[in-house]
Amino acid sequence: MHAYNKELKEEHLFGQALKDALEKGEFRINFQPIVDKNRRPYLVEALLRWESPEFGTVMPMDFIPIIEKNKYIVNVGE
Repeated sequence: MHAYNKELKEEHLFGQALKDALEKGEFRINFQPIVDKNRRPYLVEALLRWESPEFGTVMPMDFIPIIEKNKYIVNVGE
């Protein structure tokens, strides 16, 4: 017997939305310069964002664990 679990249902729906986002190309990379004490850039950090029509801009801490759990992480990297 399985009990209804709202959190699991929401995670499943979010996971499906992430899969759809991969197919639709909704992920973006933003580049952020890292500066030294004189404010000169010496490095650039790449930041992954999900630009979802449904959820808005989703930060990595909210979707990376689900991508990893569903084994989509390789697809995101490509």
